[in-house]
Amino acid sequence: MERIFALYDSDFYYATRFMEYFKKAREVPFEITVFTQLESLREYLQTNFISVLLLSSDLDEDEIFTKKARYIYQFTEIPGGKDKEQCLIYKYQPVRKVMQDILADLRRKENRISQEAADNQLTILTVFTPKQRQEAFAYALGLQSVLAQQKNVLLINLELLPVAFIAELEGGRSALSEMIYYIKEKKDINIKLKELVDGVGTAEYLWGLDHAADILALDLEDAKRLMEELRRNTDYQVILFYINSVSEALMELMRRSDVLVTVKGRTKYDEALYDTWLKQLQRSGGQLGLEGYFAVELPEEDFGQVPVAADRLRSSKAWRIAESSKEELGL
Repeated sequence: MERIFALYDSDFYYATRFMEYFKKAREVPFEITVFTQLESLREYLQTNFISVLLLSSDLDEDEIFTKKARYIYQFTEIPGGKDKEQCLIYKYQPVRKVMQDILADLRRKENRISQEAADNQLTILTVFTPKQRQEAFAYALGLQSVLAQQKNVLLINLELLPVAFIAELEGGRSALSEMIYYIKEKKDINIKLKELVDGVGTAEYLWGLDHAADILALDLEDAKRLMEELRRNTDYQVILFYINSVSEALMELMRRSDVLVTVKGRTKYDEALYDTWLKQLQRSGGQLGLEGYFAVELPEEDFGQVPVAADRLRSSKAWRIAESSKEELGL
Protein backbone atom coordinates (compact mmCIF):
# COMPACT_ATOMS: atom_id res chain seq x y z
CA MET A 1 0.00 0.00 0.00
CA GLU A 2 1.35 3.41 -0.95
CA ARG A 3 2.20 5.56 2.08
CA ILE A 4 2.14 9.31 1.54
CA PHE A 5 4.30 11.81 3.42
CA ALA A 6 3.07 15.39 2.96
CA LEU A 7 4.98 18.54 3.88
CA TYR A 8 3.49 21.99 4.14
CA ASP A 9 5.89 24.92 4.43
CA SER A 10 5.52 28.33 2.80
CA ASP A 11 9.31 28.54 2.41
CA PHE A 12 9.75 27.42 -1.20
CA TYR A 13 13.49 26.78 -0.86
CA TYR A 14 13.10 24.64 2.25
CA ALA A 15 10.30 22.65 0.61
CA THR A 16 12.49 22.09 -2.46
CA ARG A 17 15.36 20.88 -0.27
CA PHE A 18 13.01 18.46 1.47
CA MET A 19 11.84 17.12 -1.88
CA GLU A 20 15.43 16.62 -3.05
CA TYR A 21 16.22 14.59 0.06
CA PHE A 22 13.34 12.21 -0.67
CA LYS A 23 14.48 11.72 -4.25
CA LYS A 24 17.88 10.51 -3.05
CA ALA A 25 16.91 8.65 0.12
CA ARG A 26 16.25 4.94 -0.28
CA GLU A 27 15.50 4.10 3.33
CA VAL A 28 12.39 6.31 3.62
CA PRO A 29 9.23 4.18 3.13
CA PHE A 30 7.03 6.99 1.76
CA GLU A 31 6.04 8.81 -1.37
CA ILE A 32 6.51 12.57 -0.89
CA THR A 33 4.16 15.40 -1.78
CA VAL A 34 5.03 19.01 -0.92
CA PHE A 35 2.82 22.09 -0.54
CA THR A 36 3.84 25.73 -0.20
CA GLN A 37 0.28 27.08 -0.29
CA LEU A 38 -2.19 26.20 2.45
CA GLU A 39 -5.22 26.18 0.16
CA SER A 40 -3.53 23.64 -2.10
CA LEU A 41 -2.98 21.36 0.90
CA ARG A 42 -6.59 21.70 2.03
CA GLU A 43 -7.83 20.95 -1.49
CA TYR A 44 -5.62 17.86 -1.69
CA LEU A 45 -6.93 16.60 1.66
CA GLN A 46 -10.52 16.83 0.48
CA THR A 47 -9.98 13.72 -1.66
CA ASN A 48 -6.81 12.10 -0.28
CA PHE A 49 -5.60 10.52 2.94
CA ILE A 50 -2.00 10.62 3.99
CA SER A 51 0.11 8.65 6.41
CA VAL A 52 2.30 11.48 7.74
CA LEU A 53 1.68 15.23 7.63
CA LEU A 54 4.47 17.65 8.59
CA LEU A 55 3.31 21.24 9.09
CA SER A 56 5.05 24.58 9.44
CA SER A 57 5.30 26.08 12.92
CA ASP A 58 2.87 28.96 12.29
CA LEU A 59 -0.22 26.81 11.61
CA ASP A 60 -3.03 26.32 14.10
CA GLU A 61 -4.94 23.05 14.47
CA ASP A 62 -7.45 22.33 11.72
CA GLU A 63 -10.10 19.60 11.80
CA ILE A 64 -9.34 18.50 8.25
CA PHE A 65 -5.76 17.70 9.26
CA THR A 66 -6.81 15.35 12.06
CA LYS A 67 -9.43 13.66 9.86
CA LYS A 68 -7.26 13.12 6.81
CA ALA A 69 -3.83 12.26 8.25
CA ARG A 70 -2.84 9.28 10.38
CA TYR A 71 0.11 11.05 12.04
CA ILE A 72 0.69 14.80 12.30
CA TYR A 73 3.98 16.50 13.15
CA GLN A 74 4.73 20.20 13.38
CA PHE A 75 7.95 22.14 13.13
CA THR A 76 9.25 24.17 16.04
CA GLU A 77 11.90 26.85 15.69
CA ILE A 78 13.14 26.41 19.26
CA PRO A 79 16.43 24.46 19.47
CA GLY A 80 15.96 21.20 21.32
CA GLY A 81 12.24 21.62 20.81
CA LYS A 82 11.45 18.00 20.02
CA ASP A 83 8.37 16.85 21.90
CA LYS A 84 7.14 13.24 21.66
CA GLU A 85 3.69 14.02 23.03
CA GLN A 86 2.97 17.12 20.94
CA CYS A 87 4.89 15.73 17.93
CA LEU A 88 7.10 18.82 17.59
CA ILE A 89 10.19 18.55 15.37
CA TYR A 90 13.03 21.09 15.36
CA LYS A 91 13.15 22.58 11.88
CA TYR A 92 16.65 24.04 11.55
CA GLN A 93 18.62 20.83 11.35
CA PRO A 94 19.55 18.69 8.34
CA VAL A 95 16.54 17.15 6.59
CA ARG A 96 18.11 13.76 7.26
CA LYS A 97 17.90 14.44 11.01
CA VAL A 98 14.31 15.68 10.71
CA MET A 99 13.36 12.39 9.08
CA GLN A 100 15.33 10.35 11.61
CA ASP A 101 13.36 11.99 14.43
CA ILE A 102 10.04 11.37 12.67
CA LEU A 103 10.81 7.76 11.71
CA ALA A 104 11.96 6.95 15.25
CA ASP A 105 8.74 8.37 16.65
CA LEU A 106 6.67 6.49 14.06
CA ARG A 107 8.32 3.22 15.05
CA ARG A 108 7.41 3.86 18.69
CA LYS A 109 3.82 4.70 17.78
CA GLU A 110 3.34 1.73 15.45
CA ASN A 111 4.91 -0.66 17.95
CA ARG A 112 2.48 0.64 20.55
CA ILE A 113 -0.44 0.22 18.14
CA SER A 114 0.65 -3.34 17.36
CA GLN A 115 0.76 -4.11 21.07
CA GLU A 116 -2.65 -2.51 21.62
CA ALA A 117 -4.04 -4.54 18.73
CA ALA A 118 -2.67 -7.71 20.31
CA ASP A 119 -4.13 -6.75 23.69
CA ASN A 120 -7.36 -5.63 22.06
CA GLN A 121 -8.20 -9.18 20.90
CA LEU A 122 -10.39 -8.01 18.06
CA THR A 123 -13.11 -10.48 17.09
CA ILE A 124 -14.39 -10.48 13.52
CA LEU A 125 -17.89 -11.92 13.37
CA THR A 126 -19.96 -12.59 10.25
CA VAL A 127 -23.71 -13.14 10.14
CA PHE A 128 -24.61 -14.75 6.81
CA THR A 129 -28.04 -15.45 5.36
CA PRO A 130 -28.42 -17.29 2.03
CA LYS A 131 -31.41 -15.11 1.16
CA GLN A 132 -32.44 -11.59 2.09
CA ARG A 133 -34.54 -11.74 5.27
CA GLN A 134 -35.53 -8.93 7.59
CA GLU A 135 -35.34 -11.36 10.52
CA ALA A 136 -31.67 -12.03 9.74
CA PHE A 137 -30.80 -8.34 9.77
CA ALA A 138 -32.79 -7.87 12.98
CA TYR A 139 -30.73 -10.70 14.47
CA ALA A 140 -27.47 -8.99 13.42
CA LEU A 141 -28.63 -5.69 14.93
CA GLY A 142 -29.64 -7.45 18.14
CA LEU A 143 -26.27 -9.17 18.32
CA GLN A 144 -24.52 -5.84 17.87
CA SER A 145 -26.67 -4.27 20.59
CA VAL A 146 -25.96 -6.92 23.21
CA LEU A 147 -22.22 -6.94 22.43
CA ALA A 148 -22.08 -3.13 22.52
CA GLN A 149 -23.07 -3.19 26.18
CA GLN A 150 -19.47 -4.15 26.96
CA LYS A 151 -17.48 -3.60 23.75
CA ASN A 152 -17.05 -1.19 20.86
CA VAL A 153 -18.80 -2.84 17.91
CA LEU A 154 -18.80 -1.86 14.23
CA LEU A 155 -21.47 -3.40 11.99
CA ILE A 156 -20.58 -3.40 8.27
CA ASN A 157 -23.71 -4.05 6.20
CA LEU A 158 -22.75 -5.85 2.97
CA GLU A 159 -26.28 -6.45 1.67
CA LEU A 160 -26.48 -6.22 -2.12
CA LEU A 161 -29.86 -4.46 -1.93
CA PRO A 162 -29.85 -2.72 1.46
CA VAL A 163 -33.20 -1.49 2.75
CA ALA A 164 -33.45 1.32 5.31
CA PHE A 165 -34.63 -1.22 7.89
CA ILE A 166 -34.23 1.06 10.91
CA ALA A 167 -34.31 4.83 11.17
CA GLU A 168 -30.58 4.99 11.96
CA LEU A 169 -29.84 3.54 8.52
CA GLU A 170 -32.05 5.91 6.54
CA GLY A 171 -30.67 8.61 4.30
CA GLY A 172 -28.77 9.00 1.07
CA ARG A 173 -25.21 8.40 2.24
CA SER A 174 -23.02 6.11 0.17
CA ALA A 175 -20.38 5.54 2.82
CA LEU A 176 -19.83 1.86 2.02
CA SER A 177 -19.36 2.60 -1.69
CA GLU A 178 -16.81 5.24 -0.77
CA MET A 179 -15.03 2.79 1.51
CA ILE A 180 -14.91 0.19 -1.28
CA TYR A 181 -13.29 2.81 -3.52
CA TYR A 182 -10.53 3.29 -0.94
CA ILE A 183 -10.05 -0.46 -0.65
CA LYS A 184 -9.71 -0.77 -4.44
CA GLU A 185 -7.29 2.16 -4.55
CA LYS A 186 -5.14 0.58 -1.80
CA LYS A 187 -5.47 3.64 0.39
CA ASP A 188 -5.40 3.75 4.18
CA ILE A 189 -8.65 2.08 5.24
CA ASN A 190 -8.59 2.72 8.97
CA ILE A 191 -8.23 6.50 8.61
CA LYS A 192 -11.16 6.63 6.19
CA LEU A 193 -13.24 4.42 8.45
CA LYS A 194 -13.33 7.07 11.17
CA GLU A 195 -14.90 9.55 8.78
CA LEU A 196 -17.52 7.24 7.28
CA VAL A 197 -19.06 5.40 10.23
CA ASP A 198 -22.40 6.38 11.77
CA GLY A 199 -23.81 5.54 15.17
CA VAL A 200 -23.68 6.55 18.79
CA GLY A 201 -21.46 5.36 21.62
CA THR A 202 -20.18 1.80 21.32
CA ALA A 203 -22.48 0.73 18.45
CA GLU A 204 -21.46 2.08 15.04
CA TYR A 205 -22.42 1.28 11.45
CA LEU A 206 -20.86 1.36 8.00
CA TRP A 207 -23.54 1.24 5.32
CA GLY A 208 -24.83 2.83 2.11
CA LEU A 209 -24.29 1.80 -1.51
CA ASP A 210 -24.47 3.66 -4.79
CA HIS A 211 -25.01 0.34 -6.55
CA ALA A 212 -24.94 -3.37 -5.68
CA ALA A 213 -22.13 -3.77 -8.21
CA ASP A 214 -19.85 -1.90 -5.80
CA ILE A 215 -19.77 -4.92 -3.49
CA LEU A 216 -19.37 -7.32 -6.41
CA ALA A 217 -16.37 -5.26 -7.56
CA LEU A 218 -14.41 -6.45 -4.52
CA ASP A 219 -12.00 -9.22 -5.48
CA LEU A 220 -10.07 -11.79 -3.46
CA GLU A 221 -7.03 -9.56 -2.90
CA ASP A 222 -9.28 -6.69 -1.78
CA ALA A 223 -10.89 -8.95 0.81
CA LYS A 224 -7.54 -10.18 2.12
CA ARG A 225 -6.20 -6.64 2.46
CA LEU A 226 -9.40 -5.43 4.10
CA MET A 227 -9.17 -8.13 6.76
CA GLU A 228 -5.48 -7.43 7.36
CA GLU A 229 -6.18 -3.72 7.79
CA LEU A 230 -9.14 -4.32 10.10
CA ARG A 231 -7.01 -6.60 12.28
CA ARG A 232 -4.79 -3.56 12.92
CA ASN A 233 -7.73 -1.40 13.98
CA THR A 234 -7.71 -0.50 17.68
CA ASP A 235 -11.04 1.39 17.80
CA TYR A 236 -13.24 -1.72 18.03
CA GLN A 237 -13.32 -4.98 19.96
CA VAL A 238 -15.82 -6.55 17.54
CA ILE A 239 -16.36 -6.01 13.81
CA LEU A 240 -19.58 -7.59 12.58
CA PHE A 241 -20.16 -8.24 8.87
CA TYR A 242 -23.71 -8.79 7.66
CA ILE A 243 -23.68 -10.66 4.32
CA ASN A 244 -26.56 -11.99 2.22
CA SER A 245 -24.85 -13.01 -1.03
CA VAL A 246 -21.85 -15.00 -2.20
CA SER A 247 -18.80 -13.96 -4.19
CA GLU A 248 -15.13 -14.88 -4.02
CA ALA A 249 -14.38 -11.79 -1.92
CA LEU A 250 -17.32 -12.30 0.45
CA MET A 251 -16.38 -15.96 0.90
CA GLU A 252 -12.88 -14.82 1.84
CA LEU A 253 -14.31 -12.50 4.51
CA MET A 254 -16.28 -15.42 5.92
CA ARG A 255 -13.28 -17.77 5.84
CA ARG A 256 -11.18 -15.23 7.73
CA SER A 257 -13.83 -14.44 10.34
CA ASP A 258 -13.32 -15.66 13.90
CA VAL A 259 -17.01 -16.51 14.20
CA LEU A 260 -19.39 -17.35 11.34
CA VAL A 261 -23.12 -17.52 12.03
CA THR A 262 -25.43 -18.79 9.29
CA VAL A 263 -29.10 -17.85 9.58
CA LYS A 264 -31.57 -20.42 8.29
CA GLY A 265 -35.35 -20.63 8.03
CA ARG A 266 -37.84 -23.36 8.86
CA THR A 267 -39.45 -24.26 5.51
CA LYS A 268 -38.44 -27.19 3.29
CA TYR A 269 -37.01 -24.71 0.82
CA ASP A 270 -34.95 -23.10 3.58
CA GLU A 271 -33.58 -26.52 4.56
CA ALA A 272 -32.59 -27.27 0.95
CA LEU A 273 -31.01 -23.83 0.63
CA TYR A 274 -29.04 -24.36 3.83
CA ASP A 275 -27.79 -27.78 2.64
CA THR A 276 -26.61 -26.19 -0.60
CA TRP A 277 -24.79 -23.52 1.38
CA LEU A 278 -23.03 -26.12 3.53
CA LYS A 279 -21.73 -27.84 0.40
CA GLN A 280 -20.49 -24.52 -0.98
CA LEU A 281 -18.80 -23.74 2.32
CA GLN A 282 -17.05 -27.12 2.39
CA ARG A 283 -15.78 -26.70 -1.17
CA SER A 284 -14.39 -23.27 -0.36
CA GLY A 285 -12.44 -24.49 2.66
CA GLY A 286 -14.76 -22.93 5.24
CA GLN A 287 -14.57 -23.85 8.91
CA LEU A 288 -17.62 -26.12 8.86
CA GLY A 289 -17.92 -28.25 11.98
CA LEU A 290 -15.05 -26.51 13.74
CA GLU A 291 -15.08 -24.09 16.64
CA GLY A 292 -16.31 -20.73 15.40
CA TYR A 293 -19.05 -22.00 13.07
CA PHE A 294 -22.68 -21.75 14.18
CA ALA A 295 -26.15 -21.96 12.66
CA VAL A 296 -29.21 -20.19 14.05
CA GLU A 297 -32.81 -20.85 13.06
CA LEU A 298 -35.10 -17.82 12.94
CA PRO A 299 -38.89 -17.89 12.56
CA GLU A 300 -40.52 -15.59 10.02
CA GLU A 301 -41.84 -12.31 11.44
CA ASP A 302 -43.89 -9.41 10.16
CA PHE A 303 -42.19 -6.20 11.23
CA GLY A 304 -44.87 -4.01 9.69
CA GLN A 305 -43.86 -0.63 8.37
CA VAL A 306 -40.27 -0.02 7.27
CA PRO A 307 -38.20 1.55 8.73
CA VAL A 308 -39.01 -0.41 11.85
CA ALA A 309 -39.56 1.40 15.14
CA ALA A 310 -36.88 0.72 17.74
CA ASP A 311 -39.38 -0.70 20.26
CA ARG A 312 -40.77 -3.15 17.67
CA LEU A 313 -37.28 -4.25 16.75
CA ARG A 314 -36.22 -4.86 20.36
CA SER A 315 -39.37 -6.90 21.05
CA SER A 316 -38.87 -9.16 18.01
CA LYS A 317 -38.10 -12.87 18.29
CA ALA A 318 -34.94 -12.40 16.22
CA TRP A 319 -33.65 -9.77 18.65
CA ARG A 320 -34.34 -11.98 21.68
CA ILE A 321 -32.61 -14.94 20.01
CA ALA A 322 -29.60 -12.69 19.34
CA GLU A 323 -29.47 -11.65 23.00
CA SER A 324 -29.41 -15.30 24.06
CA SER A 325 -26.71 -16.16 21.47
CA LYS A 326 -23.86 -14.24 23.09
CA GLU A 327 -22.62 -17.00 25.39
CA GLU A 328 -23.07 -19.76 22.81
CA LEU A 329 -20.95 -17.79 20.33
CA GLY A 330 -18.22 -17.30 22.93
CA LEU A 331 -18.52 -13.52 22.81
